[in-house]
Amino acid sequence: MKYIYIFIFLILNQGLTAQEFVKVYEHNIDRPLGTLINGELTDFEISPSGDYVMMLTSEYVKTLNRDGDVIFEYRCVPKTNTGSSVLSNVIGGEVGKMISNIKLDEGNGFWLYEDENLMLVLDWNLEQNLVMAFDLATGEKLWETDDYRYTPGQDKQLAAIMAATAVSAVASQSYSMGAIMADATFTSIHTDMTSREGIGSKRAMAFITPLPGTNDFLLTNKDGITSINKKTGQKNWTYDKRPLKIGEAKVISQHDEILLVNNNPAFLTNSELNYNPNYFIKQGYVVRLDINTGEEKAKVDFKGSFKPGRVYVLKDIYILDYFGPEAYDLETNELIYEAISKEEYAEDKTVKTVKLEKDWINPSKSVYDGERIYYVRSDFTTVKKRIMGHDIKTGEKLWQTDEMDKTTGIVDQTEGGLLIKEFGIGKNFFTKIDKSTGEILAGPVKIKQPVLIDDRKPWLFTTENHIVHNGTRLYFLDKETLKEEKDVKLKKAKIGDVYAMDLLPTGFVMVGEKGVAFYDRQGNFESNIKINNVERGLWTDNYMLAITEGNIIRSGDIHMISIDNQKEVDEMRVSDLTVFSPNLNHVIRANNKLDSRLEFYSIK
Repeated sequence: MKYIYIFIFLILNQGLTAQEFVKVYEHNIDRPLGTLINGELTDFEISPSGDYVMMLTSEYVKTLNRDGDVIFEYRCVPKTNTGSSVLSNVIGGEVGKMISNIKLDEGNGFWLYEDENLMLVLDWNLEQNLVMAFDLATGEKLWETDDYRYTPGQDKQLAAIMAATAVSAVASQSYSMGAIMADATFTSIHTDMTSREGIGSKRAMAFITPLPGTNDFLLTNKDGITSINKKTGQKNWTYDKRPLKIGEAKVISQHDEILLVNNNPAFLTNSELNYNPNYFIKQGYVVRLDINTGEEKAKVDFKGSFKPGRVYVLKDIYILDYFGPEAYDLETNELIYEAISKEEYAEDKTVKTVKLEKDWINPSKSVYDGERIYYVRSDFTTVKKRIMGHDIKTGEKLWQTDEMDKTTGIVDQTEGGLLIKEFGIGKNFFTKIDKSTGEILAGPVKIKQPVLIDDRKPWLFTTENHIVHNGTRLYFLDKETLKEEKDVKLKKAKIGDVYAMDLLPTGFVMVGEKGVAFYDRQGNFESNIKINNVERGLWTDNYMLAITEGNIIRSGDIHMISIDNQKEVDEMRVSDLTVFSPNLNHVIRANNKLDSRLEFYSIK
């Protein structure tokens, strides 16, 4: 089985043109790597700079430096590997399957603070839980403790907490990484994850919550949420006032506080759910804790279910955006406004018969500027939607549009308008509405789309040039009127079905089932590169990696293509294990043919 991983946590802005895969080193271990690749508890990961490679197995944790030398090797506590996955048993169904590949019953994990040359290591079995820290400059163990029980073992109550935390981790990671581990995935490596601090393995993400700008991290464990100094291992405090499954954390530095969002996922149907029958909707909550003492300063309930990236901390307020924006004063914690009020729920009788998990019910993620906040919602009585505009400071509803199609979404915002997209069979509609009044400024403009290409297929809209790509054509729209200025057929590309495209400084790059094509910024065809059976694509401003599908006889290939020169500059066979660094600058390979050798390459 082939594994291709990429871990994305930084914005990529490279200044060099990729030329080739350059082998930097080979590292030999004590056994054929093929036996480790197929192991459940094996992780291979590269730090953002490429200076470190982390190797985690059920027996040890190793870190290699840029020369391939072992900085430190930690021997793990014994693993029985006989226990069933408690988390997947507790949850069951599709979500249980997702959690089962994390296997939190026994294992290990790490969190790397590369700028500080420090790495946290978690190591556990059914009986013992260890937390420790290593200095990467010297390999010295800085501290170690077994004071915290952070894995469930056979404790199903703790398993429920871990399950919610684990799903948060997986969902967040999948979202930020472009889900590169899935087949047929195409991703531009420009992901902004600056709100995170360091990088962590999947299993560690279920337990460790970093606190950017501090010397501390949070550890979810049986006693509650514990703040620990990452350099000394000293316990600062433990919060245990109420059950808390951390979905997201924000440091509010101006108030010396941490805002923690409780994860209330729909799959947890037991008593741990906060359920308010007056709303007929599952409720979650956030808590604000003193960062130095762990004292609870405030608790605020929010409507709806937790979703990553839905809490915004602004200058004077913070906004919870899980079922319409709810704004609170940062100083007093008083509710300033809720865009969808409690009274609206009470007045709407139909809410009692509607499953509120339905996508057409849930308000969209809001967008905002310095003056207003905007979102899309249904009023429960119809699948039709409206766009709402509120004053971001007072919550006053400034306007709402007439009913729009259930597929309505906010594509982007310009200086004075919101760009709206509605999907129809064989067509898309684009509309621009005034931010201050909600009135239509332009459109709706119909853009044809092949009937067999539905709304879930990749498509592109660039605000900079108002260009739409629908899979077979490029449509150039006037910025003011949105009227079609010209359309460009993509037949010259000769790359089969266009899976994805991007507008880069040099022009358009497109990847399809039969290769890669280039067009200039005016839509003029420039060149193409034929590559059969493309199943994945990764690209930066400077180069693309087109990854092909293998077969029974041979594995696929990784084709490196220079964006500037529009030529294939190198090629590498896909291995049983292929791991890219977060910025796509480095790759490690391992397979049975390499026996006990791990190969590390730099992309230069």
